[in-house]
Amino acid sequence: MKDITDYIKVYNEVMPLGVMCNFIKSIPIYKLEASAVMGPRDQENHNSIIDKNVRDVEQASLLEVKSMTQIHWRNYICYKFSKMISRYKKEVSFSCFSQRFIQLDILKYRNKGFYTTHIDDCERAHRELSILYFLNNEYKGGELNFHQPNGTILKTVRPQANTIAIFPSNFMFPHSVSPVIDGTRYAVVGWTL
Repeated sequence: MKDITDYIKVYNEVMPLGVMCNFIKSIPIYKLEASAVMGPRDQENHNSIIDKNVRDVEQASLLEVKSMTQIHWRNYICYKFSKMISRYKKEVSFSCFSQRFIQLDILKYRNKGFYTTHIDDCERAHRELSILYFLNNEYKGGELNFHQPNGTILKTVRPQANTIAIFPSNFMFPHSVSPVIDGTRYAVVGWTL
């Protein structure tokens, strides 16, 4: 019988990291915005809210890039993520996970950036599988923590450049990002439906 942590996989993936980081830096800075959270439901608009007490991170969608170079890089990331998802599906013996990305974002956690405990699946944004690609090492803190129902940490992933973490997006995998203590943490995050 599998333990819940058996479904949290971390892979060292070889991607052309230097060129990848240059691609990320080519995204215009104005595209990076404070990330919203799915807050209390607004009956009319169903708006998300920005709450810096819950999440302090900037993000930009890779699904909305415009230049051909950026589009090629986005497609390459999707290709590599899809290969990793295939590997993951074989290792955990699950056949239900899709490889169609519904969201693909760059995340930038500046000094003191964090994300409190949450799950990735919700009514307004159904997600089946979460995948994170860590881009750099030039920071301290910013660990990815998985929590037990009582809030204690079950497993911690210390992000390393060129590492991918994959896990189900459902309620059984509440997770958080510890505050970045020094530097800036970059990652690409995607969700499948």
